[in-house]
Amino acid sequence: MIEHLDRRAFLGLTSTAVLGGLCGACSNGSHPPQPHSGNSHSSKPHWSYSGDTGPDHWASLSNAYKVCATGADQSPINIASSEIKGTSSRVTLVYRPVSATSVDNGHTLQVNVDSGCTAIVDDTRYELRQFHYHTPSDHTIDGKHRTVEWHFVHESVDKNLAVVAVLVNLGTQNTAFAEILSHPPDKNGDRLRLTSPVDVAAMMPSDLSALRYQGSLSTPPCTEGVKWIVLRSAVEMSSDQVAVVQHVLNNNDRPVQPLNGRSLQRAAVTVE
Repeated sequence: MIEHLDRRAFLGLTSTAVLGGLCGACSNGSHPPQPHSGNSHSSKPHWSYSGDTGPDHWASLSNAYKVCATGADQSPINIASSEIKGTSSRVTLVYRPVSATSVDNGHTLQVNVDSGCTAIVDDTRYELRQFHYHTPSDHTIDGKHRTVEWHFVHESVDKNLAVVAVLVNLGTQNTAFAEILSHPPDKNGDRLRLTSPVDVAAMMPSDLSALRYQGSLSTPPCTEGVKWIVLRSAVEMSSDQVAVVQHVLNNNDRPVQPLNGRSLQRAAVTVE
């Protein structure tokens, strides 16, 4: 990935920061935020998902974003069934209801969470900082997008990142996301403290089989070294719920990146 300073900046999303992270910024400034906002006074260059500041141009917007073009382990990727080989160690998600604040950071709707939820990946503990969405999905499965993809961004003590990706298909209303999507912030930069704790475990699918690979942030600065856990089974959200996230920002997916010989492995995930 990049340096710890970049990581913290990405994690510590402010109201002017752009994506919230793309992984977005995680919790009280702890998950990958999105590097900056569209605010003209922001210390970071403006980036977007289209035009002269879109993905094809991210690397030219700042020296800090060069890895968006030069990196060999970039995210997202297409997860091709033919490329899945081997099995990785188990991933344990220790989730409980936590207080949270939703933020429209200009690149996504991001939910920054208080401490209390962790992921144990390769014997390392990562704390959940935030989660945010991309629509359509960042990752594709055998070349096909899902309607929405939620990224649950976790950070270790030494500032490394692990992201759990939850795919979404159009279907019935998802009660776990109900409060978040029934009262989203009104405009870019707004923050809204949720009245009820967020039940993160309820946002996971019942089938927790997953795929793992080594990747990057899917937004500038595209820092590499991110451990990705992509859950294979999708959850559902209603058309009204999907309309809410698309109203905040639609088409905020980065084009899939070359696999470059990276290993795709099956993984067993448990929630405690």
